[in-house]
Amino acid sequence: MAVVDASIMVAVLHAPDVFHEVSRQWLERHLNAGGTLVAPNLLLSEVAGVISRETQKPNLGHQAVRWLQSLPELTLFSIDAALSSQAAEIAATLGLRGADAQYVALAMQQGLPLITWDRQQRERGRQRVDAQQPDALLRRLEVMDAPLYDALASAIEQGLQERHPHRIWRVERADERRKVAERSGVPVNFDGVTVEGNIAGAQVRQQVGIISVHPSTALDDTFIDRIAKTIEAQIPGLSSP
Repeated sequence: MAVVDASIMVAVLHAPDVFHEVSRQWLERHLNAGGTLVAPNLLLSEVAGVISRETQKPNLGHQAVRWLQSLPELTLFSIDAALSSQAAEIAATLGLRGADAQYVALAMQQGLPLITWDRQQRERGRQRVDAQQPDALLRRLEVMDAPLYDALASAIEQGLQERHPHRIWRVERADERRKVAERSGVPVNFDGVTVEGNIAGAQVRQQVGIISVHPSTALDDTFIDRIAKTIEAQIPGLSSP
């Protein structure tokens, strides 16, 4: 059982989301293993709003709500006075957004881990609960296959976007650039990865050198920051924030 943040369910439902595939895989494995999910009922309005805004199709927001309400493994908790008070204390102490604090408070109340893609919620929330990303990214890699390559590429994109929020980044996902680890213990090379972005108003397409990732590496925030810095150092005109 785990508390699931809206960022996870948005990624599951919204195919263009950079974490769609890994979120879908995590949810499928979690539910197939008999796992269940809990969330504050705020989840419904958060997911509905994001889906509607991102797609510009309100009917998809309504569909998302109906899907969440029909999911038997998901239990929604009302935000009562006790939960609201605890969330307010967390928001003030940790500097979290009010909505994010509701999920942390529920995880504390229920003694459960919090699963989220929200970096601030995850990093600050760890002061109170076990906050983590879906296990396909966070857990140690046994074998690096094509879907996980794409997951890492998405994580690198997110790392660059967070460090340079006014630019749009895309890490090329070309089959010929994938070197799949055949067994545990073999590093995975991202050889000649192409990164696209906007620097000083100009569109830049830059091929960066080899990035070697060992299968035992935890794909956490520290690792993503290190990879982002490696890429930054190879792109003219781009400096670390």
